[in-house]
Amino acid sequence: MADQSIRRVIYATSVDPSLPNGPGVNEREFVLALHHRFGAAMTAIVPRPARPLEDFAPVNVRYLSGRRELSRPLDFLRAEREMAATVLAEVGAGDYDLLITRQRGFPYGFEHVSRRLPIPFALRHMTSRQPADAVVGRGPRQIALRVTRPFDHAIWRKLAARALAIDTPTAPYADLIARHFRVERDKIFVKDNTVNTTRFQPGGREAARAKLGLGHFGRIVGYAGGSADQRGGEQMFRGAPAILARRPDTGFVIVGGGAGMEGLKARIAAAGLAHAFVTPGVVPYEQVPDYISSFDVGVALDVSDREQRLGSAHQKVRQYLATGVPVVAGSGGVLVDQGLAAVAPPNDPAAFEAAVLGWLAMDDAARADFRERARRYAVDNLSAAASLDRQIEFWEQRLARTAPR
Repeated sequence: MADQSIRRVIYATSVDPSLPNGPGVNEREFVLALHHRFGAAMTAIVPRPARPLEDFAPVNVRYLSGRRELSRPLDFLRAEREMAATVLAEVGAGDYDLLITRQRGFPYGFEHVSRRLPIPFALRHMTSRQPADAVVGRGPRQIALRVTRPFDHAIWRKLAARALAIDTPTAPYADLIARHFRVERDKIFVKDNTVNTTRFQPGGREAARAKLGLGHFGRIVGYAGGSADQRGGEQMFRGAPAILARRPDTGFVIVGGGAGMEGLKARIAAAGLAHAFVTPGVVPYEQVPDYISSFDVGVALDVSDREQRLGSAHQKVRQYLATGVPVVAGSGGVLVDQGLAAVAPPNDPAAFEAAVLGWLAMDDAARADFRERARRYAVDNLSAAASLDRQIEFWEQRLARTAPR
């Protein structure tokens, strides 16, 4: 049988890696991990960055000019055609072993390309597509999602059938994909979210607090991520009075945006808690490590239905642990077994308060021990480089199984 080692790869994504949200950060770190692994033998095709992307200076990257938005049909069509043409041109120009892609909703351009590719392709970070009646809201984007959802499902079913491999962040998602798109379960690789353990490291807490104007707090309970009001901000607000009654020097820092953040900030002020809260909103990704370095406790919750599917798989959890910060998560699992996270179900205020106060009660020796254990666990199990090695091994196994004999 021919050698199935993967030596040259092309990566195509419709997610902007410059955005400081979950998908954008995930893409940025994955492209950088590919670059560090393959060097010049990797080419990335990514959307034109909306923000500065200095990290990509050494990366072999082609930027797409179009902006992809379902609520603007003509712009969407042009962007999809550009994606298709660029992928075909690059595949034709290079001797690649594998195409990896992450696509957003209704990827009709890539579906067209997938029928003509001379090399196998792998779908990255796929989740189960929601039915049309699960789309909430009446804005232009929500209307476009409802209209295209049946066609979107058909496209993803074709892509799932043609793909060499699929990866998804949790086992429940893998089961849903296998069922919804009728693909064999052993084609699906459960790839945990990861962290750049070079970017996120322990240490520098006092310097980070001074830099960010947080030095007046004795302890900090923090959140850093998207949809901040839904995934921890609300619980921090509700738990603050009880936590402050026990530890008056505690500060609460909520980094990130979300549709409900302005309302949450208004309620914080009305409750007389503004002195204890700092809400900088969405910040550049380059500032996130400083904020997390300033935390004594990191919060990572979610609304109930997403919590059931994702559990503690959030990228922010990995960033907290790589920085040596203990976690309050919405559900259990291996992190709780390892003593790295405490569980507080999203609708249980008493559990949240107890979990936060438990971590805040650690003395300096216990905190130092925790930092060492959390960092070691993150490097060994959650680093982007180690995760990519495991994923490449899976792709090579799939190539060996599907190659003509």
